[in-house]
Amino acid sequence: MKYCVKCGQELEDAAQFCTRCGNSSAPNPFEGHPNGAPPPPPQNGYYPPNNGAYNYAPPPVRPAVHDSRSFGFALLGFIWPLIGLILYLIWKDERPLRAKSCGKGALVGVICQVALVIVYIVVILAAVGFVFNGTWTDAFIR
Repeated sequence: MKYCVKCGQELEDAAQFCTRCGNSSAPNPFEGHPNGAPPPPPQNGYYPPNNGAYNYAPPPVRPAVHDSRSFGFALLGFIWPLIGLILYLIWKDERPLRAKSCGKGALVGVICQVALVIVYIVVILAAVGFVFNGTWTDAFIR
């Protein structure tokens, strides 16, 4: 005769379950393992050795990335829009707030530089027209 490992009820030799508590009377295939539980599935391609020691290395922990908006990087992107664009593309997944600051600075910088070039061209054309119309030479000759 055998006995239930959970409640101690006497069982027949052919019985697969306890008639009192319903616990399986079959031998536990994982009895040699810690806590009598099945081994965890392999992680990161690591298969445990056959001696039952499951020493899994924890997955690598990435350090926490400090992400915040940055006026300095926005100013850098404003002054040098190409650098701001490059920093935006590098940081858009890793540091989205800082990348957004760089991108905004680069965009505003490009818009301001284009506007200044247009104003510069208008001023140059007005000065050239002023000189070649004779108004500038007449003002100093009289």
